[in-house]
Amino acid sequence: MEKALNRWCWENFINYRSLRHARDVHRALATSQSVQMDPSSVLFRTKPDCVIFNELVRTTQNYVKNLTRIDPLWLAELSPAVLRHGGLTSFF
Repeated sequence: MEKALNRWCWENFINYRSLRHARDVHRALATSQSVQMDPSSVLFRTKPDCVIFNELVRTTQNYVKNLTRIDPLWLAELSPAVLRHGGLTSFF
């Protein structure tokens, strides 16, 4: 399966590692795996209501990096389906 996916990515000019990373992030969110803010983040000691992130790092724990605080109402406006299918979940 992975070999076929890698080949498909190559044929369609898509970076395989980026696609695999996106899949890992999706799995973490879809299965409600716990994640922590990276301790080096400026938001680490804060309790933002909602964040978006760009990087998921797996060590002994799952950490999110490159994150920014957002207004939760933005999600309701931009993606009402999120609220219809389970709502927003707090990960921290």
